[in-house]
Amino acid sequence: MENDVLGGGNITKSAITLEDFPAIMQKVSETSGAIAYTRIRDPLESQAGRAAKIKLLKIKKDESSPAVAASRNTVKDVTHPLKRPYYLYTSASAGKDVCDFVDFVAAKGWGKRNLTYMWQ
Repeated sequence: MENDVLGGGNITKSAITLEDFPAIMQKVSETSGAIAYTRIRDPLESQAGRAAKIKLLKIKKDESSPAVAASRNTVKDVTHPLKRPYYLYTSASAGKDVCDFVDFVAAKGWGKRNLTYMWQ
């Protein structure tokens, strides 16, 4: 992600890592020039995100692209350039409950269902 966001630069050696997203957002709100990575729901939908006085940055895919603000819609329609993929792995002989769960995740817009069997 550093290369995607920082254009090949490195995060400073004085970077601070914190245990949870509310603490991250609070620290950013108290620190001039601070930047952090969180899940989309934290700054937009959580009580801690609403309480923290933080600004969400618009991000460009490349120099010629428009800057896009993060939202559920811009992540889903892939106009926002950053998205963390989720991978679900099951056995080829997974039962109905497992298949129903995978279908549920895909139906939420969290991904596409691709049936790939590594071992048969």
